[in-house]
Amino acid sequence: MKTIVLFKLGLYALLLILSPLSYADMAIRQQANNTSNDYARLIISNEKLNGKVKLTKSRVKPKGNLVEGDVEIQNLTNKTVALHYRFDWLDKDGFAVDDMIIWEPITLGPKDIRSFSSMGKSRAATRVQFVIK
Repeated sequence: MKTIVLFKLGLYALLLILSPLSYADMAIRQQANNTSNDYARLIISNEKLNGKVKLTKSRVKPKGNLVEGDVEIQNLTNKTVALHYRFDWLDKDGFAVDDMIIWEPITLGPKDIRSFSSMGKSRAATRVQFVIK
């Protein structure tokens, strides 16, 4: 019994190391219901934020030869939440278009709703992920 528990813990740790965003992505997709779509989604890369911040609106729209991504998130708690965010632009196959990762700090007040926008970095960008930690 102890071996099985240790095996399961080891397997879970390995999954978190190899794919740290996939578990959080599934959790937020369940929480966000219909507010996440195939072109824009929220990924929570810090478990402590799961259940504290949710995606309220998202869209990707053409703007000239590029696309613009808009997301809106809400602090669900009665406390101030400090976090960092970034936009990841992806091509139609889900591969990163821009490998320059810039995290920006933000503080959300209690029940605060905040909107963010970003332009795709190339014509290949068709989807956006809004990542918070």
